[in-house]
Amino acid sequence: MLSTSLQKFKGLSVAFPSKTLSLNLARAAPQLQFRTSSTESYTEKQAKKGRPVSPHVTVYRFPVAAITSITNRVTGVLLTVGITGIGGLALVGADISSLLPILGSHFLLGPVAKFGVSFPLVYHYLGGVRHLLWDQMPDSLLTNESVTQSSYLLAGSSLAISGALALVGGF
Repeated sequence: MLSTSLQKFKGLSVAFPSKTLSLNLARAAPQLQFRTSSTESYTEKQAKKGRPVSPHVTVYRFPVAAITSITNRVTGVLLTVGITGIGGLALVGADISSLLPILGSHFLLGPVAKFGVSFPLVYHYLGGVRHLLWDQMPDSLLTNESVTQSSYLLAGSSLAISGALALVGGF
């Protein structure tokens, strides 16, 4: 009975998105043969069949907790790049201690530069404090509602503190 079942499926072909797999079940060991089918992309094939492709990240609205998490990572990278740049300038002989007051005292550029330095620092610091609090009290602070509230509080307080620091004199 098994031999008649195998004869029924002799020369079985299975189609994959970019290749076709052929099995010769008549032999003791299956023989695999690959051949390329077409040059169409997976998305084009699905569109022809009328099937939707999984939506891209631009379709969905990110939760505020995800946005604040991404922002925390971006501010960490910005701080690293900024400190590396300042250190690199100091290594090649630039006088950073005299350059920063000149930049900070400019009427229009000063507040923008101060905000650009203070926001990543304040946001990343407050994000770290939030994570420390989450570690200390996960049962009460890691609920969906409290994470959303703390995300709005983190963003709002970081903007307010950074804005105030940008308007304060000195650099």
